[in-house]
Amino acid sequence: MGRINVILFLLVLYISAICQIDNSNLSHRFLIEVEPSFDVKSWAKSHSDKIATTRPIFKKLNYWIVEFKNDKSANSKFRKSFLQKNKEILIAHQDFRVKNRATPNDPMYIDQWDKSLIQIEDVWDISTGGTTMDGQEIVVAVIDDGYELDHEDLQANHWINKGEIEDNGIDDDGNGYVDDYNGLHLPTQSDEHVVINHGISVAGIIGAEGNNNIGISGINWDIKMMLMSLLRSPGSGGGSVLDVVEGLGYALDQRELFNTSNGAQGAFVVATNYSGGVDETFPVDFPFWCEIYDELGQVGILNIQAVSNADNDVEITGDMPSVCGSDYLLTVTNTDIADKKIQQAAYGNISVDISAPGEEALSTISQNRFRAFNGTSSSAPQVAGVVALLYSLPCTNLMDLAHNNPAAAALEIKRAILDGVDPLLDLEGITVSGGRLNVKKAYWELDKVAPLIENCPTDITLREDEPTYTWDELVIVDDCGNIAIQSNVENGQEFRIGTTEVVVTVSDLLGNTAECKFNVTREGNMDREVEFIEIGSALYNAQRNSLRVEFETGSFETHIIDLYNMIGQRMRQELYLPSSSSINTIMFEQIHLATGPYFVVVSKAGGGISRSFPFLVADSNP
Repeated sequence: MGRINVILFLLVLYISAICQIDNSNLSHRFLIEVEPSFDVKSWAKSHSDKIATTRPIFKKLNYWIVEFKNDKSANSKFRKSFLQKNKEILIAHQDFRVKNRATPNDPMYIDQWDKSLIQIEDVWDISTGGTTMDGQEIVVAVIDDGYELDHEDLQANHWINKGEIEDNGIDDDGNGYVDDYNGLHLPTQSDEHVVINHGISVAGIIGAEGNNNIGISGINWDIKMMLMSLLRSPGSGGGSVLDVVEGLGYALDQRELFNTSNGAQGAFVVATNYSGGVDETFPVDFPFWCEIYDELGQVGILNIQAVSNADNDVEITGDMPSVCGSDYLLTVTNTDIADKKIQQAAYGNISVDISAPGEEALSTISQNRFRAFNGTSSSAPQVAGVVALLYSLPCTNLMDLAHNNPAAAALEIKRAILDGVDPLLDLEGITVSGGRLNVKKAYWELDKVAPLIENCPTDITLREDEPTYTWDELVIVDDCGNIAIQSNVENGQEFRIGTTEVVVTVSDLLGNTAECKFNVTREGNMDREVEFIEIGSALYNAQRNSLRVEFETGSFETHIIDLYNMIGQRMRQELYLPSSSSINTIMFEQIHLATGPYFVVVSKAGGGISRSFPFLVADSNP
């Protein structure tokens, strides 16, 4: 054991030497973990000659900040020794500077290529974010250096603490913070944020308001971002580890209050985003930091972390908090428009989970402006934004899990994101997933439950004077609410004399299907000629760019076959003279159909009978 301690001691000395982090101005500031029964306030008062202030920063783990008085004769080693003499103080650790992880670049970049690369448009067809399927406001806690509350593309999407009355000088919700109405500026314990572009850009990627004719669109068009800022003033250097810890504790308290009050109080915080850290350090250097993420995970919060902007294997060089190893920590490295890892982006096959496009990704900056944003700081909020977007999808099982077992829901979201990546050669063997974020595939991972048709009708017999039948009793259940319905007979259409088999097929985006079959028999004179059209199928062959339409008709007159897209635009029209009074087939050649819904209309020329048939073109290689 003694040898192990010596090795750890030498490792800490080595890390301290290579990091060369200037923390001289934080030598008065310590984190302590105390026994639950320890009265920190009374203890501090008894040592008022040394201690200036104390306050709790992460109540769940009994973490407190202790700030010593400005006594130049007392160094950090002396102060740590003083704290460790008290047996009820379990951990004493000096505060450290953190640095954010953007690499600045001024040129404008007006195309949001990153959104297309991660295939978010397909998911936006289902949800653009904001609330859960049961109406809960979705929140991402953003811990960064500063923000701009009145940016025209962000102001609608920042979180408001509904338990506080703005600027009344009172801690209305009793959480220990006065007037934390617009989030929390951690150094001053107020909500007066410093305007810093790094945090503004991070917020823009997660939740710049979409579809408002202004600037850009974030991952979520509608979202609430809980802003927690770290810098005292522009140019004052990075925030500190203890400020980050306090911000995480603030997010945990809000989600825990939400959980225990069944949503009546607090906030439905589903993710934190932190695009900063301490390079080339390990958990042994910060023994209190890693445990925090497990606590956040237990209440349902997934924590998104940017790795350092250095071409380092973090398993060897270290990187805090990326190497913490918590199941509820999801670490992100940086790739570009060509799906190549940025050289100055860290990696690790144990601790670095995934990449996201972050180099030259357009985002918001101060004074209602926009410009390209670089570094892993740009990559991490892409993932944090996707976590929030996935919670907004109409997935019943996920929301049941979020309410009944929030920790399991957080892990299910993480699984879906990691299992749904686009594999990249550049990341193979140097990240956990070996791939880059893909929103569409993450959604598919959540939507693995096949559709279910309930109350399929039994066989029906119609009299000659009731030629139509409507099967309204069909109940279709799909976990994530994205289905296409096809039927060989339109609901409520007129049946010809005899027996017709009705086949209703329900498909989801993954190609999972459910089928309902029943027969409809119309009684009457079989010899009487009945004019009809029935469409049997519409099958698209993506390799040959051809569409095969099969229909049945009782007429030998010319028929018109029209193909429409989902918004009602005619894509092709063909005239066809039936060769049979039963099954006929027509081919649309040299036609390219993108993924999505379409419908075919078959009509008899000159007016009269007409039938339409919807069908879905699914991605052949999901």
